[in-house]
Amino acid sequence: MTLRNRFVCLFLGCLLVSCNEGLEPAFVSSTQQTGPAYIKGTLIIKNGISGWNDSKDSVYAVRVAAFVDNPPSNIVQSLLSGTAYISSDSIALFTDSSTFIVEIPDPPKTIRYLGAAMQYKKNDIFAQRVIGLYTPSGDVNLPGIVELKPRDTAIVRITIDFANLPPQPQL
Repeated sequence: MTLRNRFVCLFLGCLLVSCNEGLEPAFVSSTQQTGPAYIKGTLIIKNGISGWNDSKDSVYAVRVAAFVDNPPSNIVQSLLSGTAYISSDSIALFTDSSTFIVEIPDPPKTIRYLGAAMQYKKNDIFAQRVIGLYTPSGDVNLPGIVELKPRDTAIVRITIDFANLPPQPQL
């Protein structure tokens, strides 16, 4: 690869990941008609590592979940019925930011609620609290919508403010 081609690839890559809050998600789209879609992104912790101080003693895992319904009504039923998707791994804890990937195996889908949830009891997978939402407007009462077609990748950013958590869905 020539130096010019490397520069062009680097420039395009920077454009794709430079989406700030308040903007729609960046997309890498494909013309192929089948295959999974992905939501990839970064969780930004307000106040960096010190932002975790309000939750250090009660966080056991953090995952990102994408729901077709807003608000999510029955999380377990949504996961079983294929209207909710969750990142397979917990993000890195006690850092100023972390990345995540959520696979959507059966697009096209419209994701109406995309958030990060914290497990706050060690041996209770159902002990979850929403700690951050994808909100292009910045208003946590207006979760953003992500439209996905086969083989799309949406790149988003979610801010987590442990001192000011978003409204919790009524479950």
